[in-house]
Amino acid sequence: QETISQPPPVIDSPDYFFLDDAYNVTAKEDGSVEFYTNKSFDEIEDYYRQELPLRGYSEIFVDRPRPVEGCAEMFFEGNPSGKTLRIMLCIIFQTEELWVSINFEDN
Repeated sequence: QETISQPPPVIDSPDYFFLDDAYNVTAKEDGSVEFYTNKSFDEIEDYYRQELPLRGYSEIFVDRPRPVEGCAEMFFEGNPSGKTLRIMLCIIFQTEELWVSINFEDN
């Protein structure tokens, strides 16, 4: 695991989308990327719901239980690999920061 201050220039896919205030960006060995932001849940959800359709993605409903209290998941299809883009958001209650994890999952 490597922690870097800026988004890495090359990740497994060009389809990782960072927020303008992303910090503590971590590219993990499994190809996922995690970062923190000071934006709200609503701001993050709005950003991805506006940005991803411009890049050919469509939000889809995946019937799964909520991962844990204070977290939410968003799923999008449209990646040329056929994999589903998963964005997980969790609030860090002590600091009010949001932790974001982005990865591609097999369908």
